[in-house]
Amino acid sequence: MSNSAEQTNDGIVSTNSGRESIKHFRIVCKYLLAISSSLISDGPGSVTLNDTGPITTVVGSHVAVLCTADYNPPCDMKWRDDQCVEYTEELLTLPDIQPDQQGRYTSVARNDRSEVERSTELDIIVNCK
Repeated sequence: MSNSAEQTNDGIVSTNSGRESIKHFRIVCKYLLAISSSLISDGPGSVTLNDTGPITTVVGSHVAVLCTADYNPPCDMKWRDDQCVEYTEELLTLPDIQPDQQGRYTSVARNDRSEVERSTELDIIVNCK
């Protein structure tokens, strides 16, 4: 049985030897696995806020806090207050804040593919003018 091999322009070696074909297949599989591992769901890693608080403000003020996380692919980001009200954006925006909005806010990043969820908390204190 002859073992002839031929290399193409894209670097793939074609051979009629079964043993060489298996070896080549393993190399290609390892290469594809290395590429695909960078696309596999990852994170969220740490969840960070642009203001770690606590935030002390007065009635009628505008409060905005951005929550970010390391993730691939994009995660669902949301906020939740201690009264179970949900805010579905990365940016928590509380215009014209009132005393009943005072409390603990939790920023949550969730990756549905990896089913990983991370969170961090922020206290907001509202004082009278």
